[in-house]
Amino acid sequence: MILPLAVMAQAPDMTRDDVANESVTILQNDSLSLEQRRDLLRSIVNRFPDVAPGWAAYGEILHKVGESDLAMASFRKAIEIDSTLYTPWMWLGIMYKRGTPQPDYEEAKRCFRKALEHGAPEARTRNELAVTLALSDDYMGALKEWQGAVRADPEWGALYNNLIKAALALGDDQLAAQYVSGAIKAERFEENAILIFGEYLVGEDRIEEAARLYQRAMDAHPLNARLRYYYGTSLGQLGETEAAIDQLIAAKRLAARDDDAGDVPQAVDWMIFKLEFPDDEDDFQDARQLVFNQQASDRDLSKAVERVTPLIERHPEFWNGWFVRAVAHRRLNLVNEAQFDLKRVLELHPSEPNAMMELALLSRDQFEFEDAVEYAESAVKLAPRDPVFKVNSAFIMIEAERCDRAWELYRETLRLIGGENAVTEVLRDELEVRCAE
Repeated sequence: MILPLAVMAQAPDMTRDDVANESVTILQNDSLSLEQRRDLLRSIVNRFPDVAPGWAAYGEILHKVGESDLAMASFRKAIEIDSTLYTPWMWLGIMYKRGTPQPDYEEAKRCFRKALEHGAPEARTRNELAVTLALSDDYMGALKEWQGAVRADPEWGALYNNLIKAALALGDDQLAAQYVSGAIKAERFEENAILIFGEYLVGEDRIEEAARLYQRAMDAHPLNARLRYYYGTSLGQLGETEAAIDQLIAAKRLAARDDDAGDVPQAVDWMIFKLEFPDDEDDFQDARQLVFNQQASDRDLSKAVERVTPLIERHPEFWNGWFVRAVAHRRLNLVNEAQFDLKRVLELHPSEPNAMMELALLSRDQFEFEDAVEYAESAVKLAPRDPVFKVNSAFIMIEAERCDRAWELYRETLRLIGGENAVTEVLRDELEVRCAE
């Protein structure tokens, strides 16, 4: 239960523990917006300025709403009051690691070590420290910290991703292979550990080993769409086309029931096309590279249209071809042609978020902001965990003067990626100029 501020103001006998507990309760209350929690915590630190957990909670919510400078000042204030509190050390480490505007890896490492010294959760903190060491090109140091993290929490699948990457960065694929069993058995399984090692094996032309790896992981996790997709691609590389297509089709069926596998159907369609029509796939790749080159001239884009149109005529069900031509048409400002192609994409693949976003951008370019907003919202709904769609949609909301929604999308992006990056900083600057709160 959250105490009303008026009650708190009339309660001078509240202990430090009372204030600390109330601060944490407010911070964790998801029924309140981030801004409401920020305002409540600001009132608490103003009323009780000598309670370190209050400042730590206030700093965390400031970080979540993108007020980085104030967040760092709040964490430093918490440490000034009580340097044995691990939370502000941890958050300062995260902020120094990510960098606003530039990372400071040495300071981040110091903060994470201080957090460990004062009792921070070992697995999470060692993982953050290891990431920082890896970013500093100290892969041996990173490997040791990730080994410590996985000893503390062997069920955390993401740690095996990092262990395998570190071992491969050190040139030790035998060590990387030792972490495969733990990765597969981890209660909080993440397929990336398997995919990282599998991609390495494929790059080394050890495709049979990669296929066995994918199959081993798939046997333990039979409903994982991505594992089945990569198993199918490895069979295709081994020349087992019929078996490969069977696995790819199965992967697509599994992806339809998994919100986190939204990219798999497109990849499956593309891979099946590649297996069945390798010569046409080469033409498609050439056209695609021209279209998605941001430096492409109108001549390049027209050339891409010329190259992909015969392919579309031969394979009208291959929606990727329609999509590539649609993007070329949009960039050439051929509005009707782009709309036609995008509508065809959605007839073939109704849940394709990229097509929705292209329609949003096309509508924006024509100053049809109501349509742009509708298409952008559809894209976000189709790909709720993809920050790119949220950022693009936020820019569209700014143009459409939907400032509240633009800020909301910005904050959703921060929660997805864990903090600011170069793209969100540009978005925030635009919001502060055109949508000042």
